[in-house]
Amino acid sequence: MFGQRLFHFHLAFLAMPPAAAWNNSWKARASAVQSEAERLLAGARDLEESIGVSLSARRYEVNRLELTLSIGSFAAAIGAMIAGIFGMNMKSMLEMSVASFWGISGAIVVGCIGVFVAIMRYTRKKRIL
Repeated sequence: MFGQRLFHFHLAFLAMPPAAAWNNSWKARASAVQSEAERLLAGARDLEESIGVSLSARRYEVNRLELTLSIGSFAAAIGAMIAGIFGMNMKSMLEMSVASFWGISGAIVVGCIGVFVAIMRYTRKKRIL
């Protein structure tokens, strides 16, 4: 019985690959894992770069929209200032006529649009927008 166990142990020991074969197998697996990790890392870096470019383009679009809205707000503020000046109880007799009210209101709107268009043309000419 003991001899039979010893024989099986001896056969199992002989069936094991030598240490050099284990070492080569381990090196091959480690090399494969390393190359796969490097490939995945390169892919992650490419993905990060493409996401950064996409976010940069979005940021640029938002900045353009913000600048356009700021220009529009400036033009409307000029119109509000002119309306405020006429609304300070000035005695010019223009406030008594309905036609002058609509004329002045129309002039303020046209002036605001003109200021907006002029500033937009300037920013596009200077390549700001």
